[in-house]
Amino acid sequence: MGKRKHYPQAERAFPSEKVVLYCRLHYRPRPISGIAGEKEICQICPQETSLSPAVQKNLAMSDVREIVELFESRGDSLYGGEAVTQLEHALQAALLAEEEGAPPELIAAALLHDVGHLLHDLPDDAPDAGVDDRHENSAANYLGKRFSRRVTEAVRLHVAAKRYLCAVDERYLSSLSQPSIVSLQLQGGPMTPAEVAEFERHPYFDDSVRLRRWDDAAKIPHHPTPPLAHFARYVAQAALESRPA
Repeated sequence: MGKRKHYPQAERAFPSEKVVLYCRLHYRPRPISGIAGEKEICQICPQETSLSPAVQKNLAMSDVREIVELFESRGDSLYGGEAVTQLEHALQAALLAEEEGAPPELIAAALLHDVGHLLHDLPDDAPDAGVDDRHENSAANYLGKRFSRRVTEAVRLHVAAKRYLCAVDERYLSSLSQPSIVSLQLQGGPMTPAEVAEFERHPYFDDSVRLRRWDDAAKIPHHPTPPLAHFARYVAQAALESRPA
């Protein structure tokens, strides 16, 4: 009997986020751990391999499915002390980005900027109790395994952008909602002049400020938006663009 033809396979292994490939040279599948799209060396033999475009697309869609499921299971919780849910807030922010003509990566960032709130079990009113969940950092870490730095840095810096705008724009500070003012104090208050100058030099400064503006405007109760599925295509495109060829 002739040797069976073997095709590379891949699967997601959460939560390690490792991609498992199988070496083309072995009769039986042998695991190769690597990052999607990057050349990797087999742990069993020295053959280099990489993920095909079709597999990369499947992995991107796997990311989308996981994110959609996260919003479906936890997005109905209240957005802090605001009169909208986490999902409503995310959809409104993404819609504002889309209406402004932002690229897919920033529309994805707008949708996902507060996903860190969905990754813990703290109560909705945690800021009132003096608890800062540092959701920007947990979100950036979660998204960093799936998206480019343009997505993750805009998300990570959107809280710093609030502190920045409070320092440079008095009208912005006076426009903040009461829950946002409460969280501002937990997040360090307005930036100092030195912090402002340093923040303005950051390569993702502009993106984070744009995201912050969408964030602040995305708190309108019962505001009509497209469904989550409408914005999932931007998430998929951003995930694909983050994977090296």
